[in-house]
Amino acid sequence: MNKNIHMEIITVTPVMAQRYLERNDTNRSVTKSRVDNYVTQIRNGDWVINGETIIISESGQLLNGQHRLAAVVKSGVNVDMMFIFNIDKDNFDTIDSGKNRGAGDILAINGMPKSLASMVAVAAKTNLKYKNTGVLNAQMSGLLTPAHVADEAESDGVYTDAAKFINSYGRHLMHISKGRLCFLVYRFFKIDRAFTEEWLHGFITGEDLHSGDYRMWIRDRFIKDSTATRKMSKDDRDYLVIKAWHYAMMDRVVTSERSFTASSDCLRYLSGDK
Repeated sequence: MNKNIHMEIITVTPVMAQRYLERNDTNRSVTKSRVDNYVTQIRNGDWVINGETIIISESGQLLNGQHRLAAVVKSGVNVDMMFIFNIDKDNFDTIDSGKNRGAGDILAINGMPKSLASMVAVAAKTNLKYKNTGVLNAQMSGLLTPAHVADEAESDGVYTDAAKFINSYGRHLMHISKGRLCFLVYRFFKIDRAFTEEWLHGFITGEDLHSGDYRMWIRDRFIKDSTATRKMSKDDRDYLVIKAWHYAMMDRVVTSERSFTASSDCLRYLSGDK
């Protein structure tokens, strides 16, 4: 136990709050509505010390409390707040783990760019579900903690490679969430990375696609589905992409778009089955 840990009640001025915020490179993105709620409490005189602390690391880094400090800055009012100092940064991923700090937050805390962290977290969580249950949408509440998911993401650099590949295409994604696509790209990369990069380039951009190409069929379906009243599920979208990728890699031919359907049976292709 760190015997240098100590707690103080400090009157925080807007200038002090801004200085602490400038030492914040680990926290989640600020939620404006949460800051505004605190500002209202401060300006109405309703702010009280309730035991919640501003947490500062051994190196002076802000670990927790960015919303409260941002509210002090925005309100322009001095506020009494409880601080705790000299907390080990390595223990930070346990803070608020039962509330709203997710695996993506932990990955960002540990140095992963925020533009990748959320995507990688979804991919790692989906992959853990797939490895443990054989399906993508298994309910594993309490079994996959944010720290567990973050450990999985950091155990294999291919997750980050997949996320960087997806981000390189900016806004060109075809009506499929980045997190789920990151999971698919991760699994595809593990089987044949060179083929996958070329195949996905056509799927994402629509470049050099010819009549009868599975990718063109899927793109058309996704575009039509975006305006449909009854939409495809996330799983159904994934199944189509998995099957199209696998059939292309195996040089399998389907002559009719109407007959090109997919179901959960195609999940076996993610393990390299033929």
